Amino acid sequence: MALTEQQKRWLDSHPELKPSQQGKKRKEGHNYRSRCIYLVTLCIEGRLPLLGTLHAPDEWHRVPHVVLSELGKKVLSTWRAIPRYYPEVEAMKIQIMPDHLHGILFFKQETAYHLGQVINGFKKGCNDAYKALNDNTFKRLWETEYTDTILAGPNHLDVMRNYIADNPRRRWVKQHNGSLFRKNSIVVDGKSMDAMGNMHLLSYREKIYVQCTNRLDDAGLEAARRRFIAQALEGKVVVTAGISRVEKDVMNWALNNGHEMILVVENGMSPLWKPAGKQFEACANGTLLIVAPWEYSRFSHKISRSKCLAMNDVALAIVEGRVAGAS
Repeated sequence: MALTEQQKRWLDSHPELKPSQQGKKRKEGHNYRSRCIYLVTLCIEGRLPLLGTLHAPDEWHRVPHVVLSELGKKVLSTWRAIPRYYPEVEAMKIQIMPDHLHGILFFKQETAYHLGQVINGFKKGCNDAYKALNDNTFKRLWETEYTDTILAGPNHLDVMRNYIADNPRRRWVKQHNGSLFRKNSIVVDGKSMDAMGNMHLLSYREKIYVQCTNRLDDAGLEAARRRFIAQALEGKVVVTAGISRVEKDVMNWALNNGHEMILVVENGMSPLWKPAGKQFEACANGTLLIVAPWEYSRFSHKISRSKCLAMNDVALAIVEGRVAGAS
């Protein structure tokens, strides 16, 4: 949708809403004015805990929760006011943490304003509230950058709703299991890579390399699955990339049964990365170590055969003890 002359003049008079350098980090080729649902994450400058405090479960809350500060309450009301200024945009969900927030925005139709302009408008409203609470002393509240995830897959919205609602509990678990959620550096076959979870699993002597082609018939696949699980039940740590059908079955068996596992993953770990779902719980319980051979990428893509083979090579090297050191 092209901007009208009146809209252009309005934007010229509001420079804070003009496209920023943030656009360079958005998904290439995506129309950020189109009908779409986004999960956005914004962090406080310097990651200061200005928006509230994390509290333990109590008689009114069954799980850890965030008690908002006065600024946090202003941020919440500013988020809820987004449709007042952008009627085509629905502020569906928000989870405010002490030092950042996750929010879901629904562009109900193609608009004259793109996502970055809506975010910048929201930031301006929050900055105004921040200055008012600090006697109009200018302080930048938010980091310059933000991240967005396009919610387009089946059940993606429901998954992300539950994910951000569970954020306070995960933060509480992470804070009380610090060493298990610290990003470490390990060296496998001479290559440095990131790892998170129970680092002691690397020193276990008994490990099993779980790798199986999908080319087997159903009987062969079932036999392989049973064989791997039987070996794991003998006390061996599962080491896998979790790519093929059998590998995924054994991976899920380990996660569901609390069995020790080293999992080689396709994507890297961003500075704020942490595992999700059952992998998060397994890390907290000390039964999982995640190894990431490559740098983090925000955008998902189809995994190549060469990368699958490389992941399996890393898993095999770990089983064979070709881990030169860990820090």
